[in-house]
Amino acid sequence: FLEVLSGEKITVGAPYFNQTFLPVFAIVAFAAAIGPFLSWKRADAWSVLRRLRTTAVLTLLGTAALYYFGWRQFLGLAGLSLALWLFFATMADLFNRAGFKKAGLAGGLRRLIGLPASAWGLVLGHSGLAFVVAGVSTLSVWQVEVIQNQQPGAPVAVAGYEFNLFDVTNTRGENYQTSIATIEVSKDGKVVALLFPERRWYPVERQPTTEAGIKTLWHGDLYAVLGDPNGMGGWVTRYYYNPGVAWMWLGALIMSLGGVISVVDRRLRVGAPKRSLRPIAAATVLLAMVVAAAPTWAIDPDEMLSDPAAEARAQEIGKQLRCLVCQNQSIFDSNADLAKELRIVVRERIEAGDSNDQAMAYIRGKYGDYVLLQPPFQTSTLILWLMPIFLLAVSVLAAARYTRGQKPKPEMDDKERDEARRLLQESGK
Repeated sequence: FLEVLSGEKITVGAPYFNQTFLPVFAIVAFAAAIGPFLSWKRADAWSVLRRLRTTAVLTLLGTAALYYFGWRQFLGLAGLSLALWLFFATMADLFNRAGFKKAGLAGGLRRLIGLPASAWGLVLGHSGLAFVVAGVSTLSVWQVEVIQNQQPGAPVAVAGYEFNLFDVTNTRGENYQTSIATIEVSKDGKVVALLFPERRWYPVERQPTTEAGIKTLWHGDLYAVLGDPNGMGGWVTRYYYNPGVAWMWLGALIMSLGGVISVVDRRLRVGAPKRSLRPIAAATVLLAMVVAAAPTWAIDPDEMLSDPAAEARAQEIGKQLRCLVCQNQSIFDSNADLAKELRIVVRERIEAGDSNDQAMAYIRGKYGDYVLLQPPFQTSTLILWLMPIFLLAVSVLAAARYTRGQKPKPEMDDKERDEARRLLQESGK
């Protein structure tokens, strides 16, 4: 659409989506916590917010605890706070449905067991979403990735863990040749995992592939990827710490379970066609593909700069540049020859003394805005940047108009309650 309007090719990637989609998603998740408390066509948002004061207090206390224990990056802490808000609000809705305040503990537990399946589906769906929000927030902010030339026996520190390359053995598969590394991961002197990443070469296709070594922990995943030998007895290695991945998996499973439970609610199936579980299965498979996909390998040891600080700058720049012949990959995630040429150019500009902005401007001057994974804010891209804001503003205005037009029904006084109780007793005779 933009190409038709302006004649320019524009591409978008992870940097753009992080700045546009995530804020909108955060507001949707915030609203999801309030939605179950709103009565249909009799919504009073402000009274609902007053009822959620305890939820707000618990969220603030949880946020303070996270800050105290070192989770202090603003965006990550905000995402975790949002997850706490959604989870505590969901639990408040559950307790409200069970009527613990009026029925007491025993009565509340009985009502809790007797809640309809749709209510449990809602609780599980929103709770799962809270776990997903927490996982996405931690993964987006606290992910750690390092690339280096590593000699056997020389450990590399990654997010408090030490990755020690023991050796690399060469062997053959049915239709490929492979190099398998043995990597010990330890923390505070204790062995956490042994990883065995592979680098495979398929002679017929003349195509290399990588098989990552992965260790799943409750708080995140440890990845190890093996690259090429550096000609000096060592290997290029790539290590990741991906926090929150297990939470995303757990959230997806909980949401899927909530969907299945909602489907079995007989009240929702009377006279209705049979619902298919394929969308739930498809969503779970899609998440599995996204989360479990091993990172591709695209680094030649001869490319890397000897200065670690300069190499880190090159990698930071390269992750913002698109491979021009790939499907939305950065030049550091692509095996294409053109991507390799661009990586070399970036490193040459850094060695020549360019700043990060100057190196980006040089690449942009040669290839145009199409090479950027995050398009610039300019006239030709206004629709990209303003459309999410416009849609969000329309949604907020519509919600404000709806709630402002609703007048909550006044509660009955004691005389009216007595009369209603008398009528109910007479009708039961």
